[in-house]
Amino acid sequence: MTRQVTNIAILTRKPEKVYFKINVLQVEQGVPKEKLAMLAIPMMPLQIILPWIISRYTAGPRPMDIFLKAMPPRLLMGLIFCLLVYYTPMFADADGQFPMSYYAMVLIIYAFHQVMN
Repeated sequence: MTRQVTNIAILTRKPEKVYFKINVLQVEQGVPKEKLAMLAIPMMPLQIILPWIISRYTAGPRPMDIFLKAMPPRLLMGLIFCLLVYYTPMFADADGQFPMSYYAMVLIIYAFHQVMN
């Protein structure tokens, strides 16, 4: 029970912790660590540009409004990550390799999660 509560708490916190936990769970499911590490490269431009875009909404009289409005989608992203980890073994080929479509799906989910945080 404690591990489940910890997982839920981690999935609603900072994206770095979520990526770490999700990556550990995906590696346990057979996804190569090297491939998961390569997914961080396309995320760099988003991580650089996103603060400039969001600063328009967080600078003003009510900066926490955007945070409160983003909370339900953040919680939904936690559920999506849980489903991703649960269904990861279904994407593996007979020889244990994962298709590029799986990595594209993971990258899109990571990008949406980055936007929600």
